[in-house]
This record gives sequence, structure tokens and C-alpha cells, in this order.
Amino acid sequence: MKILIWTNHSLGCLSVTRATYQNHWEYAMKNGYDVMWANMEYGELLNNGMVRMAEQLTHYDAVFVLDADTLFTNTDKKLEDICAMGPDVIMCEELLGPHTRLNAGIIMLNQTQNTKDFLELIHKEKPTWEMMPHLYQTYMHLNLESLPITLVPARTFNSIISPWGTYWEPGDFIAHFPGHPGVNPELEHFIKHYAS
Repeated sequence: MKILIWTNHSLGCLSVTRATYQNHWEYAMKNGYDVMWANMEYGELLNNGMVRMAEQLTHYDAVFVLDADTLFTNTDKKLEDICAMGPDVIMCEELLGPHTRLNAGIIMLNQTQNTKDFLELIHKEKPTWEMMPHLYQTYMHLNLESLPITLVPARTFNSIISPWGTYWEPGDFIAHFPGHPGVNPELEHFIKHYAS
């Protein structure tokens, strides 16, 4: 199975990505995956990210979309296991509040027509979701029953460490730290431990 890890390391998150870049690369090399850093500004990501992801599905069996503010904290876990959890799009539940049932920061996209149609729909619906509080994540939440999304437990591949709450535990596959404007000393220590 040919899998791409696709992540966006924009200028707005440089303090985090300096630490996570190496971790993503090493995980990919250890497990035989390709890795791609999109380097799009946030506005460009919102405008063209879904199109770029769909383009990659013509070359790969699956694309694992990963926010820059993440670390692989259990590098023995395999992406193929996530691909098998659903036929099309696999996402994790969100446990930090009632505003959404899912977290769009990490997504597994299996190469299927349903997945390609999903990406095209999200791109096409930008005028609708760009006014929503959490953009396309809110749109996906509101339309979850009609989208080809398999929702899996939060800690499957999206364990949060944030100012609003934490549910990452040692042994979890991926730590995700949204909401940090920079790398504070506590987070820096955590990153150094797992990025080495």
C-alpha cells in the first residue's frame, strides 16, 4: 500500500514546525511512507488544500493529512491500520467541547471515488463554511450523516494537548497541540522528548 503523509507547514506555525518537521520525516522513513510539506499560507490552504489533497490521491492509495502541530509519539503504530478503519474518509472524534463532534486536524483519505467527491464538495462549499466558527470542520460536523466519514475514537490518532484540555496519554499514536501560539517551556520539553 502506497501512503503519503501530507502536512502544511505555514509561516504562521514556524515555532512549532521547527520541532515537528524532523519527527514527521523520521516516522515516514521508518515506516516506508512518502512525506510532503505543502508550505501554503493559511488562506491558500483554505482555498486550495482540498484540491491539492485530491491531486495526491491519483498517486497514492491513501493520503494521511496531518496538521503541523502534531507529533508521532508511538512510531510503532502503522497508518495501514487506520486505512482499514473505514472505506473512505476516517476522522477522530473531538472531546474538547460541544461545538463539534470531529477534529479535522488529522484525516485519513483512502483513494476512493467517495473520498474524491467529498474533497470536491468541501472545496465547492467554501462560501458556506468560510462563515462558520471552525470553517470546514463545522461544516463536516453539521453534515456528518450525509458525508462518507467514519468517525473513530479521539485517541485513535488525534490525542489533544491544548490550553482547553488534554487527553493524550503515553503510548498514544499522535499528540496534537492546537491552540498554542508558540512553544512554551512545558510543550518544548514534551516535543524534545518525542522528537528525538
